Amino acid sequence: MKKIVRVFVFISLITCIGILYLANISKSNDDLKSNESEKNIKKDPIGRMIKINGILYYETDDTPYNGPRCGNYDGLISSTVLEGEIPIENNQSNFGVNYGFQYTGNLDTVEVFIENEIIVFSKIG
Repeated sequence: MKKIVRVFVFISLITCIGILYLANISKSNDDLKSNESEKNIKKDPIGRMIKINGILYYETDDTPYNGPRCGNYDGLISSTVLEGEIPIENNQSNFGVNYGFQYTGNLDTVEVFIENEIIVFSKIG
């Protein structure tokens, strides 16, 4: 009888050690995945942005307005910061200068004319 109890205790102990080991491996893998995603977030560059009238806008994949336009820009991007930096002055971008822009009926979106293409920017916040 004592031998059976010892075997049972031994098997229980081995089982507990195995469960703790597997749980630790799972936690380590989750930590690695978490660290990898944090690294990816930190490595992602800041996209194209503009600041107009104190409002920061970011580039979107939205489709530009397809209706008639007045033909005049509402303004011109006149200064720039380095790519990946956030613009801090009005009429400033992080992708270049001398690009015209127009509001699209409200202050939430701006369309910027970049090399014969219209890019939609949306208000941050």
